[in-house]
Amino acid sequence: MLKQAQISEALLRAVSLKQVAETHFPIGKGNKAHKEASRRFHELVEENRSFEALLKKSPNEVFSWFVEHRPKDVEALVRQLSRHQVLGHYFLEKISEEEDGSATGYVCLLREVITLPRSVAERLGRGLDQGTYQSICAGEVFENGLCIQKNDLAMPVVEIGSPTIEHILQSFAQLFGRIGVADPVEDVIGGIVEHCISSDR
Repeated sequence: MLKQAQISEALLRAVSLKQVAETHFPIGKGNKAHKEASRRFHELVEENRSFEALLKKSPNEVFSWFVEHRPKDVEALVRQLSRHQVLGHYFLEKISEEEDGSATGYVCLLREVITLPRSVAERLGRGLDQGTYQSICAGEVFENGLCIQKNDLAMPVVEIGSPTIEHILQSFAQLFGRIGVADPVEDVIGGIVEHCISSDR
């Protein structure tokens, strides 16, 4: 909307959206198109304010905001996830054939790597409560470790079978095994193109 109004987006680094709205999108002024643009921009500012207020609340409340205000974006993201087009994420329709009801989907966060001591990992396979976890760790706090609440039990709930587990591991390996190279230099590529199409080569 700023581009359409020929206003620099860099302005948002210096002043708030509300100030931009009051200065550049005054309500009820200008021709019909300007009035409509002002109305839409003020709605956007209010929508943004309501979203920012939610950021301190639970993830479910944030997600509910997207469902209400950006349902098409939610649909597009789920479809991209289902085709494995979102780097660093792996989508599973369900993790067990015994799941009741319709599939709600799961997402593996491949970038969130958690390292556990061997003693914790071995105990986790049999079920691990908060007290046992704390006693094994002997007061040490492991970065990105497990977060087990007082009455919770951390344990495996399903074994992901083949070939899905291999595909997850392949996606994980490709994510962390990527080799970054510099982008092509446009001047060099332009020279190569010119050489290829010139008549005197």
